[in-house]
Amino acid sequence: MYTKELILLTGTTETRKTLVNQLQEVIGDFVRIHHFSIEEGIPHVFSNQLIILSTSIIEEETAPYIGSGCKVVVAKRTVNFEHIDKLLFLGYRQQSADFVR
Repeated sequence: MYTKELILLTGTTETRKTLVNQLQEVIGDFVRIHHFSIEEGIPHVFSNQLIILSTSIIEEETAPYIGSGCKVVVAKRTVNFEHIDKLLFLGYRQQSADFVR
């Protein structure tokens, strides 16, 4: 049984899926994670909740859904080292996004 819960708000569906999986691995046994994206739609205004925003870029768009009593944490991104070695082998003018797909 969960005694704590939080709301994860992201801009896109893919970011939501990625971040909720990461959060589930770390705190999923202790915290119920509700997750929504702007892309898919946020269903209602939240009150008295801990809300994690995936980036500061969505602060303005999500503001109408953050009601009274909410505590908001804005995530800061870090480098995902899973594919970092591939950056060493980038060709001249090759986009890094091409390499990690």
